Amino acid sequence: MSADLYGQIEELILELENETSSVAVIPGSFRPPHLGHLQMVQEYSNMVGPDGQVTILVSSPLKNSRYLGESSISSNNAKAIWEMLLEDSGLENVTIEVSNMPTPLLALKEYIGNDGPLEPGTNVIIGASQKNGDFEKFGGLSKHVKSGVELMEADAFLPLTTESGIPFSASQIRKSLLEGEDADEFFGEGKTAIVRQILGLQEMSAMAAGAVSGPAANKKKTNAHNEYNELYLYKEVLKRLEKKG
Repeated sequence: MSADLYGQIEELILELENETSSVAVIPGSFRPPHLGHLQMVQEYSNMVGPDGQVTILVSSPLKNSRYLGESSISSNNAKAIWEMLLEDSGLENVTIEVSNMPTPLLALKEYIGNDGPLEPGTNVIIGASQKNGDFEKFGGLSKHVKSGVELMEADAFLPLTTESGIPFSASQIRKSLLEGEDADEFFGEGKTAIVRQILGLQEMSAMAAGAVSGPAANKKKTNAHNEYNELYLYKEVLKRLEKKG
């Protein structure tokens, strides 16, 4: 083997060893996802570029606290709505992951930590909004990052409004869906019916219309606790109590 060829092979090996990838991780409960969230994903997608990746990380709360009448928004519901939003977005470097962790912060710590999927040589950007101090909640994570993975600094996303100037509000969106209003402004043209179908709201309306056995208020809500999440949260509480002495 000639010296020149050997040198070229050595340079190629060094390039491969030094190769890094960029990943933006956007954690949240997303109850429900909406166009405001999609705008944030688009911004971070542009930031990491076509060779990078954006991961939407959906947490699984212990309690389905975001109720819509007798129904609730589960992590799988959130994932399905995300898939709908991304379908026409043109974004090809975005994936959706559902975490078993009960909060976005715990989901993020697991994802970037030793047991997470990130490979050494990965540059990680934490994607979050300035709204409600979300960006500040994810500070101080450097000690949780897997060895060989670098946590990069990035600006928080500045929340935008709908085309008519209405701020994106998850509680207002849930109210609109529950009351049967048109919510295309929050999900996209013609998407309200799809979202209602994903959430089982159309079925609820039909049941309410045909109910003959008394008011829906008397029905018991299903306990949808995730046993794994609950055990994990108990352990976290114990750890915090032990630290405080």
